[in-house]
Amino acid sequence: MPAANAHIRLRETANLSTGGTATDVTDDVHPDIAAMCVRAAAAVGLDIAGIDFVSPNIRQGDIGAIIEINAGPGLRMHHYPSAGKARDVGAAIIEMLFPDDANGRIPVVAVTGTNGKTTVTRMIEHIVRGTGQTVGLACTDGVWIDGRQIVKGDSAGPNSARLLLADRSVDVAIVEAARGGIVRRGLGYDWSDVGVVTNVHEDHIGQDGIRSVKDLVRIKALVAARVRVGGTLVLNADNEAAVGMLKMAALRRIAKRIAFFSLDANSLRVRRHLRKGDAAYVVRDGFIYEALGMTSQTPLVALAEIPATLGGLAQFNVANALAATAAARALSVSIEQVAEGLRTFERASANRGRANLYRVNGGYVMVDYGHNAQAYEAIGNFASQLQGFRKTGVVDMPGDRADEVIEQGARAVGRVFDRVIVHQPRNARGRQPGDVARLICSEIRRSSPGCDCVMDDDEATAVEAALRDMGPGEFTVLFYERFDCVMHALERHGAVRVHGVVPGSIGMPERPPSRAAQVEHDCWDTA
Repeated sequence: MPAANAHIRLRETANLSTGGTATDVTDDVHPDIAAMCVRAAAAVGLDIAGIDFVSPNIRQGDIGAIIEINAGPGLRMHHYPSAGKARDVGAAIIEMLFPDDANGRIPVVAVTGTNGKTTVTRMIEHIVRGTGQTVGLACTDGVWIDGRQIVKGDSAGPNSARLLLADRSVDVAIVEAARGGIVRRGLGYDWSDVGVVTNVHEDHIGQDGIRSVKDLVRIKALVAARVRVGGTLVLNADNEAAVGMLKMAALRRIAKRIAFFSLDANSLRVRRHLRKGDAAYVVRDGFIYEALGMTSQTPLVALAEIPATLGGLAQFNVANALAATAAARALSVSIEQVAEGLRTFERASANRGRANLYRVNGGYVMVDYGHNAQAYEAIGNFASQLQGFRKTGVVDMPGDRADEVIEQGARAVGRVFDRVIVHQPRNARGRQPGDVARLICSEIRRSSPGCDCVMDDDEATAVEAALRDMGPGEFTVLFYERFDCVMHALERHGAVRVHGVVPGSIGMPERPPSRAAQVEHDCWDTA
């Protein structure tokens, strides 16, 4: 038997799991000890921590020591102590994480569509970042946080959306939702605050079981359906497929605001929309206007001040600017900040590979990622306003499209250009080498006999052939597959970045040029 008053050590530790007891002494802790524990947790970067402090007298502030800082402390002992007062530390942690009933969410903007979605996401990001917020952007070319690229390559999918939402530094997330990601893995978020549908056209027919535009509408309508209650859905009023989404039951179940954008301020659809008191963003007298109902019409910015519109001639980027404006205004960005964002969205590195214009040997070269009939027609509408130019296109199309989709694109190309150089895509996507190029050229020759169509085996040599012929009176569009291939060729030919062409003449840049082919390419790679 142990002697009276003898101390016998039963265990080396006094953890609850090994038979120890927990007595709450919160009210007895000396303020200096409490402050020391707070400093210790902050020193190792923890906002929630368990501190093991050993002291013969917890009421005295000048004795004792910290022996452990635990990043995953247990809570049960505080809620159910062996002795002393129970403390609701779980509630305190939740209140710290979500003060004033905050839900921990950040604004999410999702953009989908056939054409224009990458440019629209970039425009929105640029506008919102101008407000001083930290913006996360995920699009076809990568992931950016606060203007710094953290992931390269196609990131228009759910994994990239989750990456942004997991980053605590991000105040607003702007995500591009492409067809492939939606079909294979969903959206990557539950609800958005703003959803944008730029347009839906015949593309990707023959992929992932898609047989018609209706199939594409059903896929892209998921972005529209997942706009939260009270959020804003932005739709292209000039596109029947986009507006048709409003008839879907999944969209009608959730109350949301609808904002239209349109190149036609007098369209019957827009006027009916405004009569209901809703918002629309339209072009009138060379300005972007915000219309709220039938009575409020506010000019935001002149098209001539938006470099991306190339003096207002590039109608596809006018539409993109309208969509970005509607989304930014739905996020409560001021009119002045939206206008400034559109004015400063001009460098090739801000929207690389999307209607970037260069001067080469007295002629003009446009670099664009268009790969379907509607994209070719949009560029063609711009080119048709340039009188006195011979128009050349360097094109290919993805081989996994149905023959009729490729032929539709070929017919659009034949209508737009005087000369077409067709190169075989690097990845034929299931077709035999040369099949896609032959199909395109065959359809161009059949539908547009006056168009000179030649074939080339490789994108690099096709681009080089087009640039060798550049001179005054030449307007060439490089619909690229490999952006770096095109940029290196432009660099070799001394390309200069410009922001417009004077219609009806050879034209001069609207502002002093820079050697952008090399400089902006380098800036992009190191961003």
